[in-house]
Amino acid sequence: MFSITYEIVTHESAEYGEAEEEGFEHESLSLREAFDVMRWHGNALQADSYPLSLQYPPRWLSWEGEQDFSTGAYTYRSLHLPDSLTASTKLRIARLFGLKI
Repeated sequence: MFSITYEIVTHESAEYGEAEEEGFEHESLSLREAFDVMRWHGNALQADSYPLSLQYPPRWLSWEGEQDFSTGAYTYRSLHLPDSLTASTKLRIARLFGLKI
């Protein structure tokens, strides 16, 4: 199952190199459910490994932070891929979310 985590970074927490808040936004999602949630955030920005290949498939995909203009805080989201997926399936999912392979 897929999970989505979030991390909120404020100006103050960034000074210490930490997040103000972090945790799970969604757990135990199907691929369809994960896609429905993350498609509103645009394409993924990066994966945890580079370059992506069958030898180095992604374990998670990350999206650019969205700023809350009232507080200045940024919220970053990551989609975590199940370990049970094959490397080729992980690469197909990375492509689905807009990463170049």
